[in-house]
Amino acid sequence: MEDAASALVRMMGVFARGADGGWAREVEGVTAMVTGFPDPMLNAVLAVTRSGAESELLAEVARTGLPYCLETRTPDPVDEMVAVATVPVMVLDSPALLSTGNLSIRALGPEEIGLHLDCLATSVGVDRSYFAALEGGGLLRQEGVTAYLATVDDEPVATGVGIRSGEFVGIFNMGTPEKHRRQGFGAAVASRIVLDGFAHGAAGAVLQASPLGRGIYERLGFSRMELWTVWLPLRQT
Repeated sequence: MEDAASALVRMMGVFARGADGGWAREVEGVTAMVTGFPDPMLNAVLAVTRSGAESELLAEVARTGLPYCLETRTPDPVDEMVAVATVPVMVLDSPALLSTGNLSIRALGPEEIGLHLDCLATSVGVDRSYFAALEGGGLLRQEGVTAYLATVDDEPVATGVGIRSGEFVGIFNMGTPEKHRRQGFGAAVASRIVLDGFAHGAAGAVLQASPLGRGIYERLGFSRMELWTVWLPLRQT
């Protein structure tokens, strides 16, 4: 099986290209991605390998004027940057523990991206305008990308995006509104994403876990593969 980290970075590039005006570029095993979001984690240089191309790509991302970061698989020091966090990369190689239960979960078309963004905005506590770069629906027009919405009595209770690439499926943009948490809705949507990925030929699933989501993924059978270090430019700290 291919390297899960490489597959994850490729999916992150797909996500970036799906944003209005977003782009991604790879040089010598290092990938730069820009989404246009005002979040350094979404305008990043991703160094699966340390090839020396990081400086060139960091300069290119910095020229956008957006907040940005560097993510590396190793904690080796980086000039003019400071380590601020670590992010677990988690993998799953068997869907044995996954179940959607009886929850109504449907795949959304590109013209329905607003349903996903409404639920996501409510989940993370931001105005819908924060996700303006995704409003055009370009993300869902890309091959292998599907958004899902779970509802109870027609009320959205969880959402997420699956991206299939190579031998893996990745989980992105997961959100459960606070009043619907701890009822298994987010786990059900994550399960649906992975089950659909395996049905389309994936042999594994991969994701970067937030502190809020890590326990959910562990209960679904995901395990931590490695920790990536997140670096910010000194002037952003």
